[in-house]
Amino acid sequence: MSAVPLVRRVDSRFSKLAHCRCCRSKPGNLIIICIYASSAKEPTLKYLCNSDRVKEGKSVGFEVEGLALMAIRRAGQIYVYRNRCPHRGVALEWQPDQFLDSSASLIQCATHGALFLIESGECVAGPCEGQALGAIACAEDADGVWINLPEQARDD
Repeated sequence: MSAVPLVRRVDSRFSKLAHCRCCRSKPGNLIIICIYASSAKEPTLKYLCNSDRVKEGKSVGFEVEGLALMAIRRAGQIYVYRNRCPHRGVALEWQPDQFLDSSASLIQCATHGALFLIESGECVAGPCEGQALGAIACAEDADGVWINLPEQARDD
C-alpha cells in the first residue's frame, strides 16, 4: 500500500504535466478543465495508481468511488476513460485488464467489437461510430497517476 495521500488539491505543478484531450488545448490548461469538470467545487485530484502499474502499450481496469475506469499508456502518455461502451453502456474489457485489440493500437469493446482511438476515445468502427468514450481528466507526476472525476460521472 502506498503512503501517497488519496486526495490532493490541484496546484501549479500539475499545470505543466499534460494538455487537455477534451479541448485540445496547450499545456497549462489542465487546471481549467478540472475546474470546469467539477463545477463550482474546488477541484481535487484523486490518486489512481503508481505510474509503473500501467505499462507501455497495456491497459488496466480500476474502480474509483464505484465508477469503473480504464487506464492505458501509449507513447509514454496516460489516458483514462470510463469503462463503459457508449453504444450499450456495458463494460469494454474481454478479460480483466484487457481493453485493447490484438495489435494494442485501439480500444476494443468485447460485446460488439467497436474500435476506439486510444488518444481521444473516439469510436472509429462499429455501431457507435462517431461517439466517444467518457474521458477522465488525469495527470501524472513522480508520485503516480491522478484523476479528477466529474460530478456527472459519479451520478450515473
